[in-house]
Amino acid sequence: MKHRAWLFSCALALGVVAACGGADQNPLLDDSGSPVDSSVPDDATKPQPDGSVVDVVANDGPIIEDVVTVDVPVGPPDSHIQCGPTITCSAQTQICCHHTQSVTQWECVSDQTDCNAFGDVPIGCSSHENCVSQGVANDVCCADSINTGQCNAASSVSCQATCDPQSGQFQVGCSTNDPCAGNQTCKASTCSLVGYNICVAQ
Repeated sequence: MKHRAWLFSCALALGVVAACGGADQNPLLDDSGSPVDSSVPDDATKPQPDGSVVDVVANDGPIIEDVVTVDVPVGPPDSHIQCGPTITCSAQTQICCHHTQSVTQWECVSDQTDCNAFGDVPIGCSSHENCVSQGVANDVCCADSINTGQCNAASSVSCQATCDPQSGQFQVGCSTNDPCAGNQTCKASTCSLVGYNICVAQ
């Protein structure tokens, strides 16, 4: 009986030693027997060529990108150029062409080069409102002219800082809201630009 008890004690002791010997295979212990933090990834540190070690931090969170808002400038609203008795053209994208030597006398064109035939008169404005639309709110609508023997007929019309009567220029598109300067008066043209209001000397 004593012999069996002794064998049982030895077997129990051997089991404990075997269990302790298995600690070498425990993945939760390092070589020194200290617990290992399993939450740290294996590649938490990366050796560098110079022997230094760089910590690598994993970031599984969403990538937040900066959103840049660009202010788009808003220009003045468009207006209409009077182009003869019935047509109007965009003051921002077109000009009116008066074909004085053609059957089709009035036409909206996209570029002044489309209005350079003999006798053509490019009209880039017909009132001060058109100058505002074109971003030159302080300008006035002026006509350059040539003397035909009957009157000073317009050769071109555009927004300019001032109209100089001494050089044959006159204001186009005058009204009670946009009166003529100096001793000039606003009246309907009968020769220079038929159908347009212009400023003439009194």
